[in-house]
Amino acid sequence: MSGAAVRVLIAARDRAFGTRVRDRFDRATDIHLAGEAGTGGEALRALDAGPFDVVLVDLGLRDPDGAVVIRDIVAGDHDVRAVAILLDRDQSEILRAFRAGAAGVLHRDAGSDEIRVAVHAATWGGVFLCPEIAGEIVEAYVRHIESRDAPSDTLTPRQRQVLQMVAEGLTTKAIARDLGRSVKTIESHRAELMRRLGVRQMAGLVREAIRMGLLAPGR
Repeated sequence: MSGAAVRVLIAARDRAFGTRVRDRFDRATDIHLAGEAGTGGEALRALDAGPFDVVLVDLGLRDPDGAVVIRDIVAGDHDVRAVAILLDRDQSEILRAFRAGAAGVLHRDAGSDEIRVAVHAATWGGVFLCPEIAGEIVEAYVRHIESRDAPSDTLTPRQRQVLQMVAEGLTTKAIARDLGRSVKTIESHRAELMRRLGVRQMAGLVREAIRMGLLAPGR
């Protein structure tokens, strides 16, 4: 890749995101925007037509979703690396991206300098975390180490908020609406809460919420 522009495919539901990236790198000599896709299926078909070096994958893609696209990229014969694009900075989404095999994670509002560094880091075989997300990862790791014997103490403020709302009987859609997040994000929070707290049913979440003082007994 020495001296050659990195060939990038943008796979995002939000066409405006692709437009912003294209405008930022329209005259760049180190990055060439070689294609765009609006669904997971379009992205996978574009990969077959290639060639590309890096794919910027919106984790919110559909048909299939972004995580599936990233897994297919990693498992495929293409010499391509994927960088996940997140709408939210939720740790569950960050974890989902890296479990799928992403070589980096960017927020959708990332600037051109961050995108450029992430693209080149992926090309060189490195891993990139934008500063805001890196801070959350470090914070979560420190909480985990310090509270290894108390799973509930490792919950983020957002997870505690979701736990309280779930225990109060709000539906997933209602929680998503009140918090301004997607239903899928709230579902991920709920699944992570059950895993981290070691419960399998709603009653277990309610008990944990009461134990943590998030919900009064008898509600």
